[in-house]
Formats: sequence, C-alpha cells, structure tokens
Amino acid sequence: LLSWNDDATRAEHGLTAVDRAWRRRGLATALKRRQLAWAAANGIRELVTWTQTGNEGMRTVNERLGYATRTISLRMRRELLPAPPPAAARSPSSI
Repeated sequence: LLSWNDDATRAEHGLTAVDRAWRRRGLATALKRRQLAWAAANGIRELVTWTQTGNEGMRTVNERLGYATRTISLRMRRELLPAPPPAAARSPSSI
C-alpha cells in the first residue's frame, strides 16, 4: 500500500500481479482482501486502486471487493525533440 502524503487515512493499492499460470484461482482477490483487512486495522479508511483499460479480470476483482469507479484519468503525452549534440561534438562550421 502506498500512503497519501496529505491524508493518513487514505492509501493506494500498488500493483497487484499474478503470474498468468496462476490466474483465475482467487489469488488476486485473496491478496487484495488481506490488504483491505490490514488497512482497516491500521487506520486507513479509504483505498484507491487503478485498473488499466482492458483489464477486465482485475476490474471484476475490484468491483466484487466493493470498489466503484469514481473518476476517469487522463493520460497526457508530450513528444520531445532529439537533443542537440554536445558542444564538443559539433564541428567548427556548425558554430
């Protein structure tokens, strides 16, 4: 669990991962239930989790554990131009 800096009663589930060969056996659900129990016993009152688009298995796990969609995240992207070569690598004619 990752704590929130501004609120000690809130935390975020980190990554829940189960090897493909072991999926659909209840392991992710068991892991998340254990985290929920630990969090409640340690003063956490709200947990936040994230699920990638298309990960219906984890979305189903989260919904069965009582999580509800609250907001939609926006992913922002910026392309970077290639960096110019260092000054020492430039030829005298390019200066």
